[in-house]
Amino acid sequence: MSEMWNGVAPAWEQNAAFVDAHLHSVTEALLDAVDVRRGADVLDLATGPGGAGLAAAERVGTFGSVILADVARDMVRVAVRRAAGRARISTLVCDQSAIDAPDASFDAVIVRHGLMFAEDPVEAVREARRVLRPGGRYGAMVWGPRTDNPWLGLILDAVGAQFGIPFPPPTVPGPFSLARPEHLTDVLGQAGLEQATVAAVPAPMSIGSLDA
Repeated sequence: MSEMWNGVAPAWEQNAAFVDAHLHSVTEALLDAVDVRRGADVLDLATGPGGAGLAAAERVGTFGSVILADVARDMVRVAVRRAAGRARISTLVCDQSAIDAPDASFDAVIVRHGLMFAEDPVEAVREARRVLRPGGRYGAMVWGPRTDNPWLGLILDAVGAQFGIPFPPPTVPGPFSLARPEHLTDVLGQAGLEQATVAAVPAPMSIGSLDA
């Protein structure tokens, strides 16, 4: 998995600003849900180019901290470049199922579009719960049903047609692996989270042209 994400890191860096703009409102909703505020210590797992963590850094200020963590080293390098000059932001190379941090280290753990790629999402959430302080909160954003996200489904179909196999392959967790609300609720419950809530938040995709 890390090799795959390392391979696409340059393209993600090139388009990171567009992705952050597209997901701005839902990212703010995610940060609201986990109560990211001034002085909080936040861990952003599967950070990719770091967009969600950088948004969290705007909230925590100089008295809080944000760690941008990803299993793909090249993605972490992208996040480092995007975070350049910002105080209280650090990075970590680790898988979301094996976090290199002590117990009870963070007030909030966030995962923007990473949990659905975990080989064992229950274990990934359980590991995030380990590093939360008492009263801390975990928040994950995943894609809803494919029928509600046709643009993404069509891209996956096009990639599959190009390589002659379904994409992602049946044995690899894909973007829609946690799309059913009842499945996601079950994952959060099995991981031991209390008062878990699943809600749908729209994120319309608006693009100026087909080329874009």
